[in-house]
Amino acid sequence: MLQPWPGPVRCGVGVSDVSGADRVEKVVLGDGTELDVDLVVVGIGSRPATGWLEGSGIEVDNGVVCDTHGRASAPHVWAIGDVASWRHTLGHQVRVEHWSNVADQARALVPAMLGQDAPESVTVPYFWSDQYDVKIQCLGEPEATDIVHVVEDDGRKFLAFYKRDGVVAGVVGGGMPGKVMKVRSKIAAGAPIVGLFGPTEWWRNGSPRAEDVCVERTDIDCRVDCHRRTCSKWICMDITPETVFEAVRARLARETAANSRAATSKILR
Repeated sequence: MLQPWPGPVRCGVGVSDVSGADRVEKVVLGDGTELDVDLVVVGIGSRPATGWLEGSGIEVDNGVVCDTHGRASAPHVWAIGDVASWRHTLGHQVRVEHWSNVADQARALVPAMLGQDAPESVTVPYFWSDQYDVKIQCLGEPEATDIVHVVEDDGRKFLAFYKRDGVVAGVVGGGMPGKVMKVRSKIAAGAPIVGLFGPTEWWRNGSPRAEDVCVERTDIDCRVDCHRRTCSKWICMDITPETVFEAVRARLARETAANSRAATSKILR
């Protein structure tokens, strides 16, 4: 993705040493390579500064532990922003270091503080990085053990879904901001990843896994014509690309016929 731009990109190697006299002059990589530099940008994340809360009675665990509206464990104490670990509606705690998360939390916290009905804030971690003219975005909580489905990739721009336990856990995209942001509500709802794919995209992403096979249908693509609309499976057993094509063609034929009947009925009226 960065090849058209000047400067080498080194992946899969760490930094073992940074040295210099009055300022940084050299970086030594984990493979022994030495680089002459005059500027180093370090991205190392952060840790919530909660040491001053020790002995206060406020529960702390990777931030101030809060419920779905920002209430801490002590009465009349609320927390919001980077330091706050809010309970997700799915039951786990989430702490997000991003400014847009504060706005989402405020919409739930302020009404709750005032004793009003407040919506639960569904935290969907989000960040982006502008790499020259390509914006890289990540939504959700992708993990190394997730099943990754790259649904679009032209060598420069890409879109990938992360599946965990049958649902979409995250999305990562480069140069596709609109398509990435459309998945936010799906991640927040814990929606089955099945609804994010077109009928032929599965075949561009490798062979099916055992847990993704529907054993109840053997003749047609379940995402196209199966009555089990909420099925979390990806495909039916023994399905082939030709079967998918036939299913799509049959569906389009039915829709065309239905639209034609509706148009005729309207004209007659």
